[in-house]
Formats: sequence, structure tokens, C-alpha cells
Amino acid sequence: MNPAESRPEDERPFRRLQRFERHLHGATQGHFDRDEQADDPWTDWLAVSFGLPHIDRLPPVELPAATRLNWLGWNAYHRDDPVTAATALSESWPIADEPIDRISAALGLGKLATGLGRWHTARNWTITALRLARRADRLYDVVRGYGALGEILLRGGREAEALVAFGAARRLLPAGGGERPRQLTYLATALSRSEDRWARDEAESLLMVALRLAIDADDPVGVRHALARLQMLEMRRGGAADIADRCGLEPARQRYREREIVGERTESAAKLAGGLLQLARAFAAFRRGELSLAIALASESHAGFADRSAERRWARLVLAAGDGHAPPPFAPHEVPLLAPPAPIIAIADAPFGRVPLDEDGFAALREQRADLDHAWSCRSAFFL
Repeated sequence: MNPAESRPEDERPFRRLQRFERHLHGATQGHFDRDEQADDPWTDWLAVSFGLPHIDRLPPVELPAATRLNWLGWNAYHRDDPVTAATALSESWPIADEPIDRISAALGLGKLATGLGRWHTARNWTITALRLARRADRLYDVVRGYGALGEILLRGGREAEALVAFGAARRLLPAGGGERPRQLTYLATALSRSEDRWARDEAESLLMVALRLAIDADDPVGVRHALARLQMLEMRRGGAADIADRCGLEPARQRYREREIVGERTESAAKLAGGLLQLARAFAAFRRGELSLAIALASESHAGFADRSAERRWARLVLAAGDGHAPPPFAPHEVPLLAPPAPIIAIADAPFGRVPLDEDGFAALREQRADLDHAWSCRSAFFL
């Protein structure tokens, strides 16, 4: 007999509340145990509330219209389908009346604008999400908001402001939070852009910690992101070594490169991380004079970015530098994105709320040049 069925009827509600409390606590810290939650009764709630990348089905419950649209939008976002995502989230925003739904829609629209290189629009949607999250006292959403804002600022060329945003996310994250490796990687990415030697040394230390934490957590996406940034840091220091070889991490790299990633949405995240890693390795191979290897790595990266037009274009520019053929015209996704409301900027967000940001962050990608220096200069528009 199932132990749960043998419990007294009056005990079952208490047990359900215990499970709810456990998952609620985990959610506030960014802990989402994939194996445990696969058959857990609170999976539906977690899927809707946090748009978890490893949950692909729409919960079999009646949902409010805005909640359902948000789930569909985030699901499409994780599947690299920006048109469907933008349509769903843009429809959700005007009808959402619950704080969690408004935060989810605003944050999602900000992420979509980031992927389109529209830094100004992305910043305004994310500032809106942050304001709503603070008002609703949703700490984890505030952490997510500052992380998203830091990425926008960094890709928009505002490194100092990005460091402030990433630092805020790290400070607000509860001790032991499951997001710690990601926040370390975010902060290190900003530090690695600095010309200061101390900042780059600190970036390397943070990335090594993030890498070890990702390996311990069996997180292939986190491993690939950390390795990609370590490789780019090696290049910014003037080196050309394959970072996995230099750090004695070849077994880890091979393990997470060849590993099968289960689930369409997690596979998409893994392809992005893997594509960035291979592109970073391609730049290093070019610097070492290993042209055939560089072209092979750039080709692999280009194939992995199949549904990401900007990243795919960047990989194509790197390929052009290797084979000498000018790339075709850039054809980015045409995405109908809802305009953000005029942001109400809190005092805490003043350092980032009014800085000028470009609305065409991918302009350099349109140049049809077979030039490695140009391809390298495009790196600042990406979160690497």
C-alpha cells in the first residue's frame, strides 16, 4: 500500500502544506531540484510561477488568462521562439492584475528586447519589473531583475553600472541560494571587461568558483558558461591557450560537451552556452594560427545557434574571417514587441535608470566584412 494512502485523512492537508512550504522556501532561494519535482504535486505551481526551463507542459489546471499567457510566453522564450513569446507576453501585460503576472510579463519582455539588441527598451521593461517586484516584496524576482538589468547594461557598454547591478543581485541573494553560481558568473563577466589587472584576476577567481560549483551540481549549462568566459578572459589577457587544457579541465569540458541534454528547453540553453564556448575557442585557435581548427569550431558554433539570429550572425562573421568569403546580409528576427510604459525610477535604480543606451545594439553585425578584428569587436554586444 502507498504510505500516503494509509495516512489519516486529517493528516493529508498538513502534509501537503509541508511540501508547499518546502518548495516555497526553495523558490525564494532559487533552488529547483529537477529530479525531486518531476512527479511532485507542486510541479504545476512551480512551472507557472517561475517558468522553469525543464518543465515543458502546460499545467492541467484552469489558469487566469494572464498567467496562462505568461507561461506560454516564457516557454516560447526558452525554446528560442521570440515571435510567439512576444505575442503572448504582450497580450498578458495589459490584462494582468496580479503582481506576479505583471512582474513575469515585464521581465519576459525585457529579456526579449535584450535578445534583439534593443537595450533602451529592455532596460525600461526591466526597471518596471524591478519596481513591481519590490512593491510586492518578491525578493527572488528582485534578484532576477538586477541580474537581467546587469546583462543589459554590460551589453550596452555600461560596465560600471552593470557591476553595480550584479553586485546588488549578489548581495540580495539569500545565503545558500541556488542562483549563486549564476550570480558569480554574471559578476565575473562584468569584471573581465575591465582593463584593471585586479578586476580580471578577481573575475578568474569567481569563474573558477562558479565552475566548480556547477560541476558539483552536475549543471552542464553552468559549466559551459563558466568555461566560455574563462576562455574569453584568456584572450583579453593576450593569451591563446585552450582554457580547459591550461586549467586541467579537459575531462570536464568533454563530459559536458558530449553529454545528452534532456528536454527541449534545457537543450536550448545548453546549445547557447556550448555555442559561446566553441566561438571563444575559435578566437583562441585563430590567435594560435590553427586555421582549420578555428573554422571547425566556428562552424559548430554557427550550427548550434540555429534559432538565435544575432549569435548565429556573429559566428558567421568569425567563419568569414577564416574562409575569406564576405557574409550575406544580416536578417534578424522581426519581432512585434510591446513598447514599455514610461519607467518610474526608484532612488535605488537611479544609477542605471537614466544612462543612455542604444536601441540598435547589433548595428555592427550588419557589416559584411570578412575581418577577424571586426568579428572580435562585436563581442561586446554579447553576454560573454
